[in-house]
Amino acid sequence: MKIQKRRKNLLLTIAGIGLLAVSGISAYAITSHNDADKPPSEVTTELQTKDEATGTKENPAPTTELPQKIQTPPEATPGDATSDSDTVSRPSVETPLIERASQSGDSLKVVASLQKASSGSCQLNIQRHDTASITRTTSIVTGPSYYTCSFAVPVSDIPADGDWNVTILHNVDNNVASSDTKLVTISK
Repeated sequence: MKIQKRRKNLLLTIAGIGLLAVSGISAYAITSHNDADKPPSEVTTELQTKDEATGTKENPAPTTELPQKIQTPPEATPGDATSDSDTVSRPSVETPLIERASQSGDSLKVVASLQKASSGSCQLNIQRHDTASITRTTSIVTGPSYYTCSFAVPVSDIPADGDWNVTILHNVDNNVASSDTKLVTISK
């Protein structure tokens, strides 16, 4: 009987210690998580207020303001002057990948994909032996996880049958990237 009672007391003691440990860890996680969500100035002010109320703080901080952090773009060197507009990420130009370039009925259909570029425009160039060229421009269309430029050019707008070189240019703020050239055969 004594052994069972001792075993029961031991189990209750271990369970109590375990419960206290879990409670302590939870309390720490909750309080440290709350401080992570607050701006540093609020955390500092809150700590100062608590310390001032209890009278434990010997040397209060002179100010709650933090120095401003200056960000420089990776291309900048320490001697370069930067402005606030330099810290904003700018859209970058990307090389389009022609996914489709073929005649379908009365239209030449060309589709190009871009992996990251969601801004700018696409320009379709159709050329034949540097003697004739056709140009069309369109905006970028957003897909579920990619971006595309699609063109449907009536075959009647293309002056002659035969082989034509097709390229797509991605243009962002006068920066341009060109796709590889695809050869398309047009027959009217």
